[in-house]
Amino acid sequence: MSRMLIALEVILLTGTLVTTAHAQPATTSFDQLRFILKVGEKITVNTAAGERTKGRVLDVSASSLGLRVKGQRRELHEIDVVRIVARRRDSVLDSALVGGIPPAVVAAGFASVEGKGVATLAGLIWGGMGAGLGAGVDALFKRRDVIYQRAFKR
Repeated sequence: MSRMLIALEVILLTGTLVTTAHAQPATTSFDQLRFILKVGEKITVNTAAGERTKGRVLDVSASSLGLRVKGQRRELHEIDVVRIVARRRDSVLDSALVGGIPPAVVAAGFASVEGKGVATLAGLIWGGMGAGLGAGVDALFKRRDVIYQRAFKR
């Protein structure tokens, strides 16, 4: 019975090791933006005039941003841009680990109590299924990252 308690403790400790990742802070200059945005990336731009423009990045210079909006090129200057948001996918590795480790640990606990054989195989199967499920669910979601935020001067 003490081995079962050890297995449960390992499961609880595994759950406490999971951390959340935070996006990098938004840049405040187009000069830095050149290294962050990729050509073809979908973004949403909020302008000083209150417009919201969605398009794909064509190019970025130290003072302007070229976008393809509904098949047309649109040039936005740094002075006119207030905020840029991009929808990006998160790495599925963290969710695969969170989904796969607990079932594998439980099966390892049973293997230590009952003997290796079937319990080890079950751990591999259930761990793999949990990892696949965790990665699959994570792949369905995109996060919205603020890439650029104009620095307001007081």
